[in-house]
Amino acid sequence: YERLSERVNEIVEEWEQGDRSDPEAVEALREVEESVIEVDEQAGEQNRARAEFAIFTHLTEETPDAVDSEEQAQAVAENLVGEFDDRVDRSYP
Repeated sequence: YERLSERVNEIVEEWEQGDRSDPEAVEALREVEESVIEVDEQAGEQNRARAEFAIFTHLTEETPDAVDSEEQAQAVAENLVGEFDDRVDRSYP
């Protein structure tokens, strides 16, 4: 995020100095916005994978009698993380 923030500052400074036109600055800022969205999506996917792995590991190593197979443990982990994602309100600012 720091690099993206620096990029926004560079774009604004170039615009203020007249080195970028309004449309060029807007387009450059849109590109930064797309990068931020991509970074957020990647972070979310990594966190989801970590959560699924932690649940899977717990089920298969700590409580092996709770599941019949590794496939079932994987399905439970995916479903649990999916339900969590669906139910948690992330609309805060």
